[in-house]
Amino acid sequence: MLPNIMSNVSAEFIAVLTVIIVLIYIFFELYRIRKVKEKVLDILRFVTSKKKFYIWLCVGILIVLWQLYLIHYLAGISYWDPGIIEMTAARKRVWVVGYFSTNPNNILILLIEHAIWVIFNRPSVYLFSKILSVVNLFAVDSSLIIIIYLLKKLLKRKKTIFFSSICFTCLIVLPAWILIPYTDTFGLFMTCISVLFIYKAYISDKKNIWIVFNVVTFCVSYFFKPSLVITYVAALLILITTGLSNIRYKKDFKVSQLLLTVIVLIVSFGCIKFTINNQKFIKVDNSKSEPLTHFVAMGMIRSGGYHLPDVQMDARISNPQKRNQANIKLIKKRLTDFGSPFNYEKFLIRKQINNTADGTFAWGVDGIFLKPYSSNNKKLNDTFARKMFSKNGVAAPNDYEYMFLVQFVWIIVLFMCLMCVTNSSWIVQLLKYGIVGFFIFLLIFEGGRSRYVIQFLSLIILLSGIGFEKFIDILNTKSSNTGVN
Repeated sequence: MLPNIMSNVSAEFIAVLTVIIVLIYIFFELYRIRKVKEKVLDILRFVTSKKKFYIWLCVGILIVLWQLYLIHYLAGISYWDPGIIEMTAARKRVWVVGYFSTNPNNILILLIEHAIWVIFNRPSVYLFSKILSVVNLFAVDSSLIIIIYLLKKLLKRKKTIFFSSICFTCLIVLPAWILIPYTDTFGLFMTCISVLFIYKAYISDKKNIWIVFNVVTFCVSYFFKPSLVITYVAALLILITTGLSNIRYKKDFKVSQLLLTVIVLIVSFGCIKFTINNQKFIKVDNSKSEPLTHFVAMGMIRSGGYHLPDVQMDARISNPQKRNQANIKLIKKRLTDFGSPFNYEKFLIRKQINNTADGTFAWGVDGIFLKPYSSNNKKLNDTFARKMFSKNGVAAPNDYEYMFLVQFVWIIVLFMCLMCVTNSSWIVQLLKYGIVGFFIFLLIFEGGRSRYVIQFLSLIILLSGIGFEKFIDILNTKSSNTGVN
């Protein structure tokens, strides 16, 4: 068994281990020198006094090193939407003709990725994949930092922050989702930014600047992934249901703030719309874009997810109005096919299960999800990263180690969310409205995959953190009532 293990150890690992051993040896040799000894002790005292900071710093460094390790061994091309966007951004020919004409909602992410490609001096596709993965790494890790910041402001227990950090890290930071630079993980970052800016606007005396940030974020979110504006819809509902009846709010409300909101909204929306409509990077035929009814119809068949026959039907209809009418007819037919409202309700329940049940967020499910470079290299395929997240050189669902861990964490997270049912604070209401709004969106439109949960995972993690604190309070209350110390 030992020879098999040693055969999988890379030369890089042996080199790093050798350097570490040499450094330890040098350290102890220097420690033996009396003049250096006192200096070392002073440094150790300082480190001990800042113990927690340095522990978290080391943990953060280890996480980033793990992520870079995944990027090194798993970077590749996705043969679905992320890969199409990435290849087009690098001016490479793709396997789907007219993709951005039928999916104009992905033009903004295309322009962003193309800008990154230009900034990094037009690298090869191989290097560009790794660059985008590092950008994705930044988005995911920044989301974790924002979540920690918000929980520190909202909650009193450090163990709650630790719980939420561990859950978020297990679910999205440590897995290989950073290898999929798409609107799911970037949407996660946008949702975190939205919640942060809404919170800042609520507590800050300088509301005008946060109004500007919120409106700009709203516009970017809409063009980036329309469902992301649900967080702001939730905030607006809270404002309508509680804010307008609040005496303090009426005193603080200024017409100038409403005017500022409208002006920034018009300017931001107009600028982004103008940029997308007048870009010269790719040719877009707006008459070929999929109508909303297409995604509604798609969400009503099989698991409620992607359905190729629907796409093929729309591709055969050149007239936009007739295409929309065909989808409306399809929606009516599928509603009729359910036979009764009860059957449709059963379908929605199954679809909701599909939307939320998988803690891996359907890693490796969609098509050729991710094909790492040198996918036929047996030595690379035997590395830990590829064994964990791929099979035979192609990303695939993991039925054992990875899935067991994240599924266990995911169940705990969902359970802790239930602890917030009776909590009526504004931030909990924002999170609950937002989560319910996203779930309703996925029930109405294309869903059927837990992958779509990633875009609002931050809302779920924040709510579960607040629920965990409530859970601890319940346990402490029971312990004090029974006399347990």
